[in-house]
Amino acid sequence: MSIFEKVRDRFTAEWKRPMDHEKHLSELFRRTPELLHIIFGNAVSTRTIRPSSYARVEYLGEHGFHAFLWAQNMEAAAYPRFLSIVRGEGEDQDFRHFRRGEFTSFVATRVEFLGRNVSLLTNDSELLDRLSEVQFSPNPPWIMYPDLGPLASYNQGEQEYWDRHVWTPFWKSLSPEQKDLYIDRRSEAALTYMLPEEWDDWVYSIRRNDPEYKHRHGL
Repeated sequence: MSIFEKVRDRFTAEWKRPMDHEKHLSELFRRTPELLHIIFGNAVSTRTIRPSSYARVEYLGEHGFHAFLWAQNMEAAAYPRFLSIVRGEGEDQDFRHFRRGEFTSFVATRVEFLGRNVSLLTNDSELLDRLSEVQFSPNPPWIMYPDLGPLASYNQGEQEYWDRHVWTPFWKSLSPEQKDLYIDRRSEAALTYMLPEEWDDWVYSIRRNDPEYKHRHGL
């Protein structure tokens, strides 16, 4: 691999790098390419989906699969709720394989960043709409890197990748009202083990670049 390719991969999210979709889906969901082509070879719905504010959603039609690939990092505690929504009123076909009428969904997950990287392959656009109504968030910085403190700069290695491709996209996807609500909901648990002054520093560290926060506090 050239130096340029190494630098490119460092700053390019995994899902944006060139890939063989057939091989990638087969390895990710542990199903043969032949099975995936049988299930997703024909379109069963042409209805558009609601845009997602944070989760990555890609339609794979140009790659030979009439299905959507949905993916995001979420807190481990949120995964059971996600799985419940995917299962819905459908039937379990086998491990992480669900069917609702003519629609099929596969789930894949791996542990990363103290949470779960969750991927969903589905031709059920209504399922994607239901998922868009729920906020599945990644772990916040005070959970991910408490030892680095609230004033740390994430400018190398894992921390940089997490900040660039996981946390910052999530935070930017929220409206000012959603950001306020997020902080309010997290403050009670955080203040059970840290001083108010430290919590204020964490809040400032993630909100200091928010225009509405700067305006509110005269920054």
